[in-house]
Amino acid sequence: MIKTERCIIRPLEEKDFEVLIDMYQEPDSNKYVGPLRDKTIDFYRSFLENKKFLNNEELGFFSVSTKDSKEIIGTVNVNVFMLLKLPQVGIHLRRKYWRQGYASELMAALLDYAKTEKNWDTIYGIFETDNQASKSLMKKFDFEPKEQTDIQGVSLEIYSKSLKTL
Repeated sequence: MIKTERCIIRPLEEKDFEVLIDMYQEPDSNKYVGPLRDKTIDFYRSFLENKKFLNNEELGFFSVSTKDSKEIIGTVNVNVFMLLKLPQVGIHLRRKYWRQGYASELMAALLDYAKTEKNWDTIYGIFETDNQASKSLMKKFDFEPKEQTDIQGVSLEIYSKSLKTL
């Protein structure tokens, strides 16, 4: 479990699925998450079950809740992006928690986790090219643009950050 000023980050649990499926169905929730766009509830449930299962092998998928109300506000991941074999960080929040500083708060904690618990020297942010919020977050945390690539018809930007100086 990781604690921030306002949040608790803990391994994904089945009890979180209902709220997270609701998040995936929100307008614009998956606008820049191609693999999750326009899917069924059964798809989302299977997706979450798979992430929970993968945590058994190597912890990397987390639910995020507020400290005060314990309400689930989204998910984060610190795992390997398998198609590119790159260690990555990701944040996916429910719409009502956008633009309130949660992404920045969570990113700081996740970078520390990647360095101290995963012992990674470098971490990547991989996001769809049009996702300006992710690009801004990467720049705020001094990630450097590395390349653009196309995976399964989706244009992605890859940013990296050395964790050696944290």
